[in-house]
Order: sequence, then structure tokens, then C-alpha cells
Amino acid sequence: MKKLYCFIAFLLPFASFAQCPTSTVFLGTQDDVNSFPSTYPGCVTLPESLYLIGGDQPTDISDLSPLSVLTSVGGSILIQNMGALTTLNGLQNITSIGGELELYSNPVLADISALSQITSVPDRLSIDGNDALTTLFGLNNVKSIGNDLNISANNALTTISGLTVTSVGEDINIVSNPLLTDLQGLQNIVTLGNDLLISNNDALTSLQALSGFTVVNEDMEISYNPSLISLAGLENITTYTGDLIILGNTLISDLSLLLDLTEIGGTLRIGESPLITDLKALENITTVGGLYIDGNTALTTLSDLKLTSAQAITIENNDLLTDLKGLENITTLEENLAIIDNDGLTNLNELAGLTRIGSMIIANNIALNNIQALSKITSLPGYFGLQIASNSALTDLQGLENITTISGPVLILQNQGLTSLNGLDGLTAIDGTDFNGPGLTITGNPDLADISALSALTTLNNGFAISENGALVSLAGLNNIQSFGPFSYLYIAGNPSLTSLAGIGNLESVDVFVIDDNDLLTDLSGLETLETVTLYFDVSGHGALTSLKGLKNLTTISGALVLDSNPMLSNLNDLSSLTSLLKTLTITNNENLGTCAVAGICAFLKTSSPDDVMIANNSIGCNSQQQVEVSCGNLPVTLVEFKARKQERFVQLIWSTSSEVNSSHFDIQHSHNAGQSWETLGQIRSSGESSEAKNYEFIHLNPSQGENLYRLKMVDLDKTFAFSTIRSVNIDQPNEFSVYPNPVADQLTVEASGATTASKLRICNAAGKMLLSKDVKFSGQPYQVETSALPTGIYTIQMLSGTGKKQVQKFVKMVH
Repeated sequence: MKKLYCFIAFLLPFASFAQCPTSTVFLGTQDDVNSFPSTYPGCVTLPESLYLIGGDQPTDISDLSPLSVLTSVGGSILIQNMGALTTLNGLQNITSIGGELELYSNPVLADISALSQITSVPDRLSIDGNDALTTLFGLNNVKSIGNDLNISANNALTTISGLTVTSVGEDINIVSNPLLTDLQGLQNIVTLGNDLLISNNDALTSLQALSGFTVVNEDMEISYNPSLISLAGLENITTYTGDLIILGNTLISDLSLLLDLTEIGGTLRIGESPLITDLKALENITTVGGLYIDGNTALTTLSDLKLTSAQAITIENNDLLTDLKGLENITTLEENLAIIDNDGLTNLNELAGLTRIGSMIIANNIALNNIQALSKITSLPGYFGLQIASNSALTDLQGLENITTISGPVLILQNQGLTSLNGLDGLTAIDGTDFNGPGLTITGNPDLADISALSALTTLNNGFAISENGALVSLAGLNNIQSFGPFSYLYIAGNPSLTSLAGIGNLESVDVFVIDDNDLLTDLSGLETLETVTLYFDVSGHGALTSLKGLKNLTTISGALVLDSNPMLSNLNDLSSLTSLLKTLTITNNENLGTCAVAGICAFLKTSSPDDVMIANNSIGCNSQQQVEVSCGNLPVTLVEFKARKQERFVQLIWSTSSEVNSSHFDIQHSHNAGQSWETLGQIRSSGESSEAKNYEFIHLNPSQGENLYRLKMVDLDKTFAFSTIRSVNIDQPNEFSVYPNPVADQLTVEASGATTASKLRICNAAGKMLLSKDVKFSGQPYQVETSALPTGIYTIQMLSGTGKKQVQKFVKMVH
């Protein structure tokens, strides 16, 4: 019997464990705490976590003594938002935990000595936002922390000397403890897994307790400790695998304790240190992942630097710097070069050795007058592209002439003295597809009158924004763009001297097109190739705009059309080719606009919801949706489709109508001189009256070589008429000469057909400037043109025969 009693006694602990909860315990009130022993009788070892959490309202928990039965917690302990809890008495029997230990935002907690039996925290130890806590006594037996050690925002904490930790698995963060004067308590740590952050501790005067550290595996940041007077304590650290950041410690004047460093794996940042005058203490460092020197108001020179290798360099807001001596040996920056807000810097001469940069940012350097030292750069493959902003003494971009491709965006912003983009002459492609914005932005350059230096540009992904350039009169320079990429955003706004949109390149389809507030723009000439706008088309705020001339080939707006505040605009006749408008229409505040009844708008009004239409504050005839609908009812023909198709020996014209009222006939008109004059090829009678689809066809048997233009003149019974959209068909002419190789480096071969014996050859650059004019006799042999001296870019070569016939071809000059 005695043996049986002993066996039962042996099983009692296991029976009591069976009554412990199987999941995390949440205790939110004093009643929850008080009932714990009765809810879980005999439970001394929690298999999961213990959470004491107050909600939005202050909790009444002030006494944890009912939890004194606990000896271990298998998961984490979290004590958070306990408004009445001053001590952790009740947890004094807990000897081990299996996860995190976190004390967060307990405003009156002053005593954590009850935790003194805990010797290890397998996960994170965080003491954060406990305003009454003055010491960490109670954690004095914790030797190892598996994850982070975080001591932050404890407003009354004066010391952490109660710590005896020797190992931290991840990061140490000592942040925003305003009364903490030193780091005693960290002196025994010999192993740190990752980062060390000492930041925003207002009373901290010493780092001496860090003298046991020899290696920082990731980043170290010592920042914004305004009472810190020395870096003593860092002298034994010889290896920084990550970043070393010394920032905003306003009393630090001496970096000499860094003198033994030769390499920084990450970024070396020395910033916002007003007493530092030189970087002599960094003279032995030859390799850094990145260099960031910023906000050092007394720094006069970088000349002590001996860097030979870096991935990125940022020199920012060092007003006494007049040169970049110390960076002469850097040849490649795979990431970024950023020269920003250095008031005394006049040139970048010390960067002349750079041959490769990922991205380039040159901004807010008010005395910088040239960037010619960057002439060895041929591409910018980085995400941030090229940014030239607020350099008021910079008049051009000479020095960038060898850059041909830029993978990120190009931003030319608010350069007060910039008069031209000379220096971008070799740029052929701007990718920018990964950038959330236009590929090219030219904004706020008041003296910029000319962008013709962009004439070599053929690819511009994501489109462009050209705005607020007070002297810009022309967009010439964009004329060779062949592609705007998968999404095209064009924004032309607030250029008060711009008189024409001529100069934009191959513009057939645009996603978003905004033309706003260009005071001298009288029409939209230059947009003749535009056929489709898929999302949004806005023409607004033009005081001189009298017509929409230039939109003769615009057939489709799949999204919204906005015409607002163009007081001189009187009609929309130039939208006569518009056959499809799908979503919304806004025509407002155009005080002289009285004619809006064009086919595409009429068709839209028939099917649209009133919520999708706003027509108001225009002239009579277009002052409301009803007025426009009345005018639409008077149109003789609703043209649905008009196409011109090249066949083997003729051009086939086909068109169809959805309705005809009092219609007489169609004149088929043709032009072979780019629309300067028209002839009538024939006439086809219409159906007169019809509300059904009608189809028509006409055959042009003898089209001209070259471009043939066709349009319909739709004539009513009362002799009134309207024109259709213009359709183009090109009848190929046989080439009488060829050029090769293309692209070319040193020598271009020109070969003429057998019928050509003599000709005049002319070579022009992308801006149209003639570079070569020469009389050539072929005599059955090709002619060689020396091209080695030509800059990289796109050129045209013209051959003018003795009969006056001119043919033109393009070739690309590449780097040789």
C-alpha cells in the first residue's frame, strides 16, 4: 500500500500539467489574473505564452501575485499597456521562458526585480516605453539573448548597468532613453549577431562600454546623441561588414579612433557633425560599399580620403567644400553618384576618372557651373537615371555627350541658368519603365529656350513632362522619337513662350495626353500623326488657341476628353475624324465655342449616361448637352468607317455609314503633295435617307509613287458638306542608292543603282544641320565616306540627282 501511495504522489505533477492551457493565455483585467489559479489549478508550467495586455482603456491590473505559482513559460512573456502595474512581483518564481520577453508601454512600472531568476531569453528581449523604470535590475542574471536586445523610449532610465549579457543573437538597439548617460551593462558582450544602433539618447556621454566589441557583422549606427563627446569604445572594432554611420552627434570633433580601419563593407556615413573639419582619420580606408558625407558645416576638404573602390558616393550639404579632392581614384560606381546642396562647389573636376556610374543626381549646387569632368560616362544603367536639378549657375550639360542610354528617368528641374540641353546630344534611349512617372521631365527651367540637343533620342519609355519652362518656344528635338514604350504619358503645360507642338516624333497612340496653359499656342499643329488616346486627353487653359488643327487623324479616345477654358476656340471641326469616344466628355468654359457637333461626339452622346457628360459655359450651340444633340441631329451623314488599302496595282477605298439624312453624294478626293492641293477622283451617290448601315467602295487605279492622301467630301442636298478623316497610302519608290554598314564606325559605303552615275551627297545631323556636301561620280563603283570624326548619333544622308530627284536614308554613327 505504501508503494502505491508513492506512485500516486509521483504522478500528481503530470496530472496538474494536464490542466494547463494548451494555447497562449491572455489576461486583461485584475479578475483574469486573480482567477488564474482556480481556472488552471495546479498549473506551474505554461506550455505556450503569457500575455498581459491592456486595451484602449487603462487596465486595472496592479497585482500579479496570483501568478506566483508559475515556474516556467514555454513561449513568450508580453506585458503591455498596464496602466496601474508598478511591480512584477508574482513572476519571481519563473526561472525560464521559451520565447520573447517584452515590457512595452507600462507607464508606472518601476520595479522588474521579480524577473531575476531568468538566465536566458531565447528570442527577443525588449524594454520599451516604460516611463517610470530607472534601472534594469531584475535582468542581471540574463546571460544570453537569442534575438534582439531593445531598450527604447524609457524616459526615466538612467543606467543599464544591471545587465550582464554576454551574447546577443541579432541586433542591439539603445534608442531614445533621454537620461541614460553611458552603456555600462554591455561591457561583457563578446558576440553580436547583426546590427548595433545607439541613437537619440540625449544624456549619453560615453561609448566606453563597447570596447569589448571587435567585429560588427552588419550595421553600426551612432546617431543623434547630442551629449556624446567621443567615439572612445569603438577603437577595438576592426571589421565592419555592413554600414558604419556616425550621424548628428553635434559634439563629436575627432574621428581619430577610426584610423585603423581599411575597409567598410557597407556605407560609411559621416553626417551632421558641425565640428568635423577634415576626414584625416579615414585616410587608411581604401574600400567602402558606399560613401555618404553630408551636413558637415565646417568640413572644408575631402582631400584626406584615399578611396579606390566604392559602389556609391553621396556628397551632400557641405557648404564649405569647394572641390572633390580625395575622390580622384574612383573609376566606377555601380550604384549612384549624388552631388547635392554643396554651396561652394564650382566643378566636378576630381571625378574625371569615372568611367561608369549607375545613376547620377546633381542637385542644388548653386555655384556649380560645369559638369564637363563626367565625359567618360557612356551609360547610366541604374534605377534613378539622371537628375539635374536646381543648379542655378549651370548653363548647359556639356560633359554628358557620350551617354547614349539611360535606364531610369531623366529629370531636368529648376535650373535657373540653363539655356540649352547641349551635352545630351548622344542620348538615344531613355528606358524609365520601372519608374512611376514620365521617362523625361523638363520642368521649371526659366531660361531654357532650346531642347534640340535631344535630336538623337529615338526611344523614350513612359513619355515626357515638359512644363513651366518660360523661354521654351519649340519642342524640336523630340522629332526622332520612334517609341514611347508600353505606357505613354505626355504632359505639356505652363510653357508661356511655346508657339507650336511641332517636333514631337512618331506619335500614333498615347495613353495620357495633357496640353494645358501654354499661353501662345494657337493650334495643335504637330500632332498630325496622332490617331488614338487610350485613357485621357486634356486641352485646357490656352488663351490664344483658336482651333484644334493638328488632330485631323485622331479617330479614337478610349477614355476621357476634356476641353476647358480655351476662350478663343470657336469650333471642333478638326475633330471630324473622331469616330470613337468611350467614357467621359467635358467641354466647359470655352466662351466662343459654338460648334461641337462632330461625328464622334454625336455618336457618344447617343449612348452615354448624363453622369459622363459635362457641357457648360460655352457659346450658343455648345452651351449644353441638349444644344449639341440638336446640332447633331442636323448632320447629313454619320460616318462609321473609312479605310484606304493598298492592293497590288491600285488603292481600294471603303467606307460605311450608320445613318444618312438629306445626303446627296460623296466626292472622293486625292492629294499627292501632302495635302497642299486636292483633286476629285470621282463621285458616288449616297442613299439619301437611311437609318441602317450602308457600305461604299471606290477604286483608284493609278496612284502616285510616294504618299497618297485620300478623303471624302460628304455633300448634303442643300450643298452643305463635311470632310472625313484623311487616309494615307504609300506607294513604294525603288531605292536608287544604299548605305552600309549601318550602324557605322569609321567608314560608310554609299552604293548607287546602275542608272545613277553622278549625284550630290549631303550628310545632316539629327538637328538638320548640314555637315557634308559633295559632288560624287559613281561610275559603277561605290563611294566611301569617312565618318570617324562624327559624334555618336543619328544622321541623314541625301542623294540629289542631276534631275533634281532627292532620296534620303538614315544611318547611325556608333562609338568606334
